[in-house]
Amino acid sequence: MYTLKTLFFTLILLYHQSVLAAADLVPRDITGCQVQNDPNTPSFILIASCLAPDGSMKESTLDFSKQCLGNTNGVLTCGNVGLGSTCGGLFFEAGTSIVQGVCKAKNQSLVNSNLDLNNCVQNNAGILGCKT
Repeated sequence: MYTLKTLFFTLILLYHQSVLAAADLVPRDITGCQVQNDPNTPSFILIASCLAPDGSMKESTLDFSKQCLGNTNGVLTCGNVGLGSTCGGLFFEAGTSIVQGVCKAKNQSLVNSNLDLNNCVQNNAGILGCKT
């Protein structure tokens, strides 16, 4: 015979598994990931450990010089065009989803810009990808 404590534990376990399973069906934003970049070293490549469907963490990368971000007159934006050489190296703020960079405007002036990567990047079953 099951005790009330055993049934309660079983329900909690089933609930936890169903939440994980439901979350795996829908791409998550970057908050499901831990950014691994050194916040003091500029880079175009985002390195993160992201939660996979099996509960493990997978390392994944995105090269923003080629995808997910763009430069609109000196302002970092979401867009699948890539930054190319229009922005300097990006800095990833520790413990946040914010990226900062210096980008060229149309008049060639330099503009400090920042962007919340949750708007542009998603965790899709442990793999970073661009939001469409």
